[in-house]
Amino acid sequence: MTGDILVELAGVDVLDEATGDVVLRGVNWQVKRGECWAVGGGPGSGKSALLATAAGLHRPGGGTLRLFGQNLAAASEETQVSWRRRIGFVFAHGGRLFSQLTVAENIALPVRYHEGGDEPARVQAALARAELAAVAAAMPSRLPQRLRQRAALMRAVIVPVEMLFLDEPLTGQSAREVRWWTDFLREQQRAGVTVVATCGDFVPWRGLADRFAVIKDKQLLASEPAGMSELG
Repeated sequence: MTGDILVELAGVDVLDEATGDVVLRGVNWQVKRGECWAVGGGPGSGKSALLATAAGLHRPGGGTLRLFGQNLAAASEETQVSWRRRIGFVFAHGGRLFSQLTVAENIALPVRYHEGGDEPARVQAALARAELAAVAAAMPSRLPQRLRQRAALMRAVIVPVEMLFLDEPLTGQSAREVRWWTDFLREQQRAGVTVVATCGDFVPWRGLADRFAVIKDKQLLASEPAGMSELG
């Protein structure tokens, strides 16, 4: 079904995970199936906290958060576990891979957790798609950040998801790397995945994102991409 609401924030106060301080106030926002959002803002504006809150990883400090039509505050643990299978999340700055696991083992984790198996063929296909086959047995600490980020992306989508949240995936990437990511995300969109990403620059998202917003003065505002590049 196209256009149904997957995420809804109604009057939500977004908290900083470390300090508990309010970083955004009274956020009213809907993400509908099939959309691709780029959410911009400067360093420390609260982009990461907003993304984690919208994905259900952080509880809001106030207001109502609904995922797939259900109120997070009233959702059972079983329901929240089911959401984790439907949502992929890629953290910034290397994707928070588990340092004690190899690249291949990190990617395989969701298959083991959700499906109770290894599915080596699926893991190998993911490694090949991300151009990581040569480093499958490496520990994440031995890889540059761009490859850790790709591995985190593969981990997020190896079990097919309905929504994909990405925290600044294109920040600091080379032009070649940006092309790889945008090509992959277009594949995900064609497969029906809804994408929500944060960014410090709207330019790489033109032609990919169809909805834009910007964080300013602790508020989430609708934004037009035309004429916008670096966000202060």
